[in-house]
Amino acid sequence: MKNIANNLTFPTEKKQIFLFDFPVFFLATGYTFFVGLLYWLLTDRPLIGIDDANIYMVYMRNLAEGHGFVYNVGGEHVEGFTSLLWTIFGSLLFLIFHTPEIALLVSSFLIVAIIIFQLTKFTNTYTQHKGLISPYALLTLGLLAVIPGYFDWTILTLMETGWWSLLLITMVFNIGLFFFDQTEKSLKAKNKSFLFLLGLLLLTRPESLLWGLIFIGIRSLLFLFATKSIKSAIPDILKMVATYALTVGTLTMWRIYYFGYPLPNTYYAKVSADLFANIKNGTIYLIQFLLQGNPLVLIILATFFFWLIQFIKKRNYQNFRKMLLLWLGLVTIINLLIPLVTGGDHFVLFRFYQPLLPITYVLFSLILFETFKKYNTKNIFVILGIFVLTASLLPTNRLYGYIPRLVIFHSHHDARSSLHLDHHWASSGRFFGEQLNNFFVESDHYPSHGLLAAGGMAYGYRGESIDLLGLNNVAMAHAENVKNPNALKNHASFNKAVFYKLQPEILHLWTHFLEDKSTFTPTELTPTADENFEAKTFYQIHKDSTFKKLYHPVYITQKSTNKILHTYIHKNFLSSLPKEKYDIEFIQIPQ
Repeated sequence: MKNIANNLTFPTEKKQIFLFDFPVFFLATGYTFFVGLLYWLLTDRPLIGIDDANIYMVYMRNLAEGHGFVYNVGGEHVEGFTSLLWTIFGSLLFLIFHTPEIALLVSSFLIVAIIIFQLTKFTNTYTQHKGLISPYALLTLGLLAVIPGYFDWTILTLMETGWWSLLLITMVFNIGLFFFDQTEKSLKAKNKSFLFLLGLLLLTRPESLLWGLIFIGIRSLLFLFATKSIKSAIPDILKMVATYALTVGTLTMWRIYYFGYPLPNTYYAKVSADLFANIKNGTIYLIQFLLQGNPLVLIILATFFFWLIQFIKKRNYQNFRKMLLLWLGLVTIINLLIPLVTGGDHFVLFRFYQPLLPITYVLFSLILFETFKKYNTKNIFVILGIFVLTASLLPTNRLYGYIPRLVIFHSHHDARSSLHLDHHWASSGRFFGEQLNNFFVESDHYPSHGLLAAGGMAYGYRGESIDLLGLNNVAMAHAENVKNPNALKNHASFNKAVFYKLQPEILHLWTHFLEDKSTFTPTELTPTADENFEAKTFYQIHKDSTFKKLYHPVYITQKSTNKILHTYIHKNFLSSLPKEKYDIEFIQIPQ
């Protein structure tokens, strides 16, 4: 079939986008290191990820040690992680490295470097730039650097976000290659890689169930277009459908056999069965992202729709270069709409939108290229790209006097990343878990610990950890299909009836290690106790008569070290503590 792309031709034997180009890869690696280092410094140099990444690491460690997919050694099989593939990958690192957190960080860095390489090669090819980097690629990289969120989530969190981003972007470009060379041969040549990527995608995150169908649908249309024959296109379409069905079917059957449910436990813990409530919360999530999180995306959408209107008016539908822009625009819109189904997310910097934001910025850059290619604007865009890159190096209040608020809208100007607290909870949780180990080492056993933040503490603690928000607890996650609409997003699965069945021996409710009781005021004795975050999350369980019969707020002093723990303790464990090792002082709460 004749190549009918207008204006420019792209000889695929010389201009393969994914053909390795060492200078460009070296540039991509250097850029990733430079910008990643900046965000690492802004986040107080984290090395162990955020608290949810530590949940992953609990499973990675247990799997590497041969215990299976369990949150507690010897406990129930539970899929308290969202990405099966990332968990398996991490478990391999736990087998190899003494400090796998560093290996995860380096792996995330390399993954993002590959993404940057692809973005640069793709933009260079589209704009027919013969140098190291197109000014339009420089603009894309500048936007990624100066607008926070992408590097925070793909590298520093140690979550699967970077890997998910790589798979999605590679799939988008795999389909996009057709618009450079519209032949059946070129389309079939990329089918093996597409099928392989599809399998990896489906093993990475549940959203892949929808993305997989979208990619298969678009690629099927391309086969129909390239062959101009339904009969000729059917074999290749069936291969894609069969790969999807076989992968999803096998994965689902294994999940039901091993875990008892077709989807990860995180889905049941976080996503309500009330679709209307999900759409409402997801819409709020989208609006907050467009108006507060990243207003530039709103401008890009407006620019795209203006371009689309002009494209439709001209009815030049055989201009495949512009059809490629239509494809990138469609991906951007779908990326914005998918979180509406699940109700969005509670994390800062809008992690659900981050993986495909590079595609949005590429779309913006290429629309600018199509708009200004008739003019001599090369130097202007070089200056613009350098300007945006430079802006990322100056995260200070003075920056706002020189760069429009529209572009720089984040909390990095106070010298800390917006994700600083999420990293802090992970490190402080690990430290607290180790403190509990040392504190209860003289007890006859480590007490079961009812948790709210279930990552770092569970990773550091030797006893049984009970996740009271359900991510890592099947009974809690499935207690209520329709979540409380008034609860904080992703924190709505706590159920009192399940809690009274589980009855952890200590409850992490206003739990602290103290230096001096005389200068400490327990939260339960303050007038604002009922409005405290932990109290709201546990639905003021501390006021229940049943709870008061089972649990007591106490000071426990370890005699050998004089360390003091303030916590809520179960009456049965209280009676088992050796009196010669520990002193107990009850805290009297006024009725």
